[in-house]
Amino acid sequence: MPKTMVATEAGSGKRALLEVISRRAQGPTRGQIILNGAPMSLRLFQQSCGYVTHKCDLLPGLNVEQTLYYAAQLTIGSQVSRYMKRSRVKQVMADLALSQVANRSTDDITQSEYRRLMIGAQLVRDPGEFPN
Repeated sequence: MPKTMVATEAGSGKRALLEVISRRAQGPTRGQIILNGAPMSLRLFQQSCGYVTHKCDLLPGLNVEQTLYYAAQLTIGSQVSRYMKRSRVKQVMADLALSQVANRSTDDITQSEYRRLMIGAQLVRDPGEFPN
């Protein structure tokens, strides 16, 4: 499944765009959002997209790997085995250069590692990576 990331300079409207797409925008909006040729419903957004905010509250006492596994448990569901979830967590940590801090408390990671962890919490649930 192709991945797209919106990354531009400050003040260019990224947040406003993402808030409209994710249906989090306050106030009136106009227009239609199309994904793969179909109007995007909230359900389609939730199945197909991830939204990573600047700050997210993490469960205290968990390390990086446990946080990603917890995210996998919450979002993937019981149709995927623990082994597959753990494998996915390991792959996401490797992809985001978090393997070296896997056992570090989320309170003790750098801001860059924190951002990558928040992205990983969305990537770990990628439905395109799991068999139905």
